[in-house]
Amino acid sequence: MQLALKDIDLKTNWIKSGKESFLYYEKVDSTLNIALDVHHQEQSVGKIVITDNQVSGKGTYNKSWYSEPCKDLTFSIILGNENSFGQKLIDECCLAMVHVLSLYDLKADIKYPNDIYINNKKIVGILLSNIQSQG
Repeated sequence: MQLALKDIDLKTNWIKSGKESFLYYEKVDSTLNIALDVHHQEQSVGKIVITDNQVSGKGTYNKSWYSEPCKDLTFSIILGNENSFGQKLIDECCLAMVHVLSLYDLKADIKYPNDIYINNKKIVGILLSNIQSQG
């Protein structure tokens, strides 16, 4: 793990703070598969599933998402089903990414509904998946 997870202090209403906020895996098929697992949906709300090597990432419409091990950020956030998130959350995430990149003098564009491009190359895909509880 190249990120010092123990040093990251997240200050948000949706994500747990401190080192307990991460479910780290050296290698996984897809962080989304782990995040959508019923056990994690019940026990890990507010945690971030993160890996160094995602071998079968998923994109919109079940397309494959390829990432380079130990280079790309590959993670999923478990927000639970208590809140009703939709396209507005994706839009806000895209705008935040464009802003952060601009701080590093990188000109990024949003290709709606969920992608970030630099120089006509896709660098970010934001995917929101909802599951319905069985209750």
